[in-house]
Amino acid sequence: MKKILLLSANPFKTTRLRVDEEMHEIREGLRRSKQRENFVIETAQAVRYRDISRAILDHEPNIVHFSGHGEGEQGLIFEDETGQPKLVKADALARLFELFADEIECVVLNACYSEVQAKAIAEHIPYVVGMNKAIADQAAIEFAVGFYDGLGAGKSVKFAYQLGCNSIEIAGIPERLTPQLLSNVEAIETQNNNYTTSSALDIWKERLNEFQKQEAIAADPAVLFQLKKQIEACQEKIEELEQQEGKISFKKKQSDHYIERSPIEQRCYQELLTNGALIRVKAAEKMGKTLLLEQLASFAQQQNYKTVYLNLFQPENSILDESSQFLRWLCKRVSRKLKLPDEVDEFWGDLSPNTDCTDYFEDYILDELTTPLVLQLDNIEQIFTKNSAFDFFSMIRSWWGMRHKESWKNLRLILSYSTEALPKLPIHQSPFNVGLEIKLPEFNQEQVMKLITSHNLHWEPENIDKLMIMVSGHPYLISEGINYLVNYPDSKLDDILEKAHTEEGLYAAYLQHHWSILEQDKELSDTLRQIVESEQAIAISPKYSYILEKMGLICQEGNQVKPRCQMYRLYFQERLKTLTW
Repeated sequence: MKKILLLSANPFKTTRLRVDEEMHEIREGLRRSKQRENFVIETAQAVRYRDISRAILDHEPNIVHFSGHGEGEQGLIFEDETGQPKLVKADALARLFELFADEIECVVLNACYSEVQAKAIAEHIPYVVGMNKAIADQAAIEFAVGFYDGLGAGKSVKFAYQLGCNSIEIAGIPERLTPQLLSNVEAIETQNNNYTTSSALDIWKERLNEFQKQEAIAADPAVLFQLKKQIEACQEKIEELEQQEGKISFKKKQSDHYIERSPIEQRCYQELLTNGALIRVKAAEKMGKTLLLEQLASFAQQQNYKTVYLNLFQPENSILDESSQFLRWLCKRVSRKLKLPDEVDEFWGDLSPNTDCTDYFEDYILDELTTPLVLQLDNIEQIFTKNSAFDFFSMIRSWWGMRHKESWKNLRLILSYSTEALPKLPIHQSPFNVGLEIKLPEFNQEQVMKLITSHNLHWEPENIDKLMIMVSGHPYLISEGINYLVNYPDSKLDDILEKAHTEEGLYAAYLQHHWSILEQDKELSDTLRQIVESEQAIAISPKYSYILEKMGLICQEGNQVKPRCQMYRLYFQERLKTLTW
């Protein structure tokens, strides 16, 4: 799956270009192509100079296409905050694309005199197209149509480029030599291959040195975080090559296989930079909530923030059920995680537990810290039905309400939970209608492909389709299937899928865990039976929707529900027949 990002800029006081027509023609050409399922198109129009990196971070494209104006050595023309022209020079663009060299494989600069910028970018990107002189509006459109028609037919970038030039000629426009294709594939492959030679090590060390120089002067936290990730990748590649030279086996860490669900991560990073931020992460079990929290903690630590992660599966039910005990536990755990002396007894007195807890955070924990604190509370659904729920969540809402006060600016809260069935709270006392809400979706086909590629596997699109038909885009189920094939390379995907819904299949233990819960509850089992036997989404009691959604067995369609994936339907159709109440 290839993602194409179409950027355009046509500021005030510049010649009007038909950029909308160009984008429309590109979309239509790919929509009609035989390879259309292999392309996703994202657009960003009236692009300001600072929007370039943001758009790439948000969309993670493989191909970047720019439509607009160029002024040769002076730069490409983008917009400033007022819509006026803003020139961006070749060196700056080259350094930007170097940051994304592992993701972007082709850049098309459909703008006059853009060969200067293309040459600079081509030092880091395999294929770059630029214009060696001014190009007429219609010629630019004809080139774009031919180029993407070629890609849509499954042809190479070189063939697509030649088809684009030919399209200009067929249209009767004498500018077929204006577009220039710059290819640096051989040099870039030398940098990216796992060679164990000193030259490869030198290349990676040079890249590391350059990224570290850019890190030293970077100001934007999101760009800084991206640079740090590039630095870590270089350091790991250097370690891998050095270990290979010494004949030492090397395996990727599990964290290397984290798949971003853009733009979720970037939205969270930006929110964490906000005083008094509150982020609510919602998804079913095993959808990747905790992994996202780890990514956010990593980002926070790179900003020199303090981080505390607490999992509400840890405390006993007796603690969760009583407000004073639970809030004392919260204060004690945060103190210990921050390596602060436990002063809870000094603050707990005749006032309410909410007041005592609030005072402890305001007058002790936050007062002791000189940098922001990111407090992550995972699996907070554990207290949704407890007696402590009302006090705790109304307190969290009151903390958010004080975010503009000096003493509370440094607190950032992240709440993670696995159900739509929220505790009933007055609107003005609920934290579930404020802050940034993040709903973690399933993986799409492109993200599954990235996960497969991160394991050095190569799948045809039809194999990805087969896996997703059986387990949908459920991150855990997808990962389990891929990991099995990595660990047992002689295994076949078709064999895994054939037995996926059976007691001898790969997912047997996972399915049996859910079955052990269902077979103890007649009403819950009867409800799931109705769901898996129906070909359409159906309405069920909110009580059972809460439980089944938390387990990850169903997904919502408006006010109705259906099985999350085909495997659940097949497995539970058979298992539920065995129950005799």
